[in-house]
Amino acid sequence: MKRFFLFLKMILVLPSLYFSSLKAKKLNFEERAHIAQIWSQRILKKASVHLHVSNTNLIPLEDGYTFISNHSSKYDGILLLAANPLKVSFFISSQERLPYMTKYLELIDSIKYNFDSRDDYLVKMSQDLRHQKNFHLYIEDLKHHLLSSSQLDAAYISKTAIVPVAIKNSKSLMKFGKHKIEVSYCTPLHFEEFGHLSAEDTLNEIKTSIVNELNQGDKI
Repeated sequence: MKRFFLFLKMILVLPSLYFSSLKAKKLNFEERAHIAQIWSQRILKKASVHLHVSNTNLIPLEDGYTFISNHSSKYDGILLLAANPLKVSFFISSQERLPYMTKYLELIDSIKYNFDSRDDYLVKMSQDLRHQKNFHLYIEDLKHHLLSSSQLDAAYISKTAIVPVAIKNSKSLMKFGKHKIEVSYCTPLHFEEFGHLSAEDTLNEIKTSIVNELNQGDKI
C-alpha cells in the first residue's frame, strides 16, 4: 500500500527526474553522481524514510574501493546512493533495477552484466578501480544467488581495498510507521590483508563482517 502512495507522490516528480537525467548526460561523472545522490535522498524523503548512516569514518576519503553489501530489497540501491560519502557506480546483474532512477544507473557509469559478459566487465572494473573509481556489488541478488568469488578478481587485479557494508531493515522501507533503516560500513579489507588469501576465503571474511555488523545492537 505504501508503494502505491509513494507512486502517487512521485507522479509529480517524475517529469523533473526525467529532464534532470537528460541534462545530466552533458555533465562529468562527479556531477552526474552528485545529482544521483540528491535524487536518491529526495525519493527517500518522499517515502518518509529516515536513513541512519554509521561508520563512514572507517572509509578514508580517497577512491578506488569495492563496496559489497547484503541485498534484500529492490530499493537498496537508492539507500546506498544516499548513504555513501563517495561517488560510486554499481557492478550488478542486468536483471537489477533502481526504482524511479534506472536511467541513473547508466549515468553513474554502472556496469550491468550477464553471465557471458561478466568476466570481460571485471577486467574493465579493475581498470576503473586503478583510476580511483568506486563500485558497489551485492553479496547476493534478490533471488538469493550468491556472489561468485571470481567477482572479487577486479579487487585482486587492481590491489585495491574492499569495504563490507551492512544494510539493516531495508524491507521495512515500504511499510507504514517509523522503522529504523541503517547503512553501516565495516572495517575495510586492504589488499595487504586479503591479497594472500583465496577469493573464497576473502568472500567468507566479507560475509562474516556483514553478518557481525547486522547482529550489532538491536536486532532489526
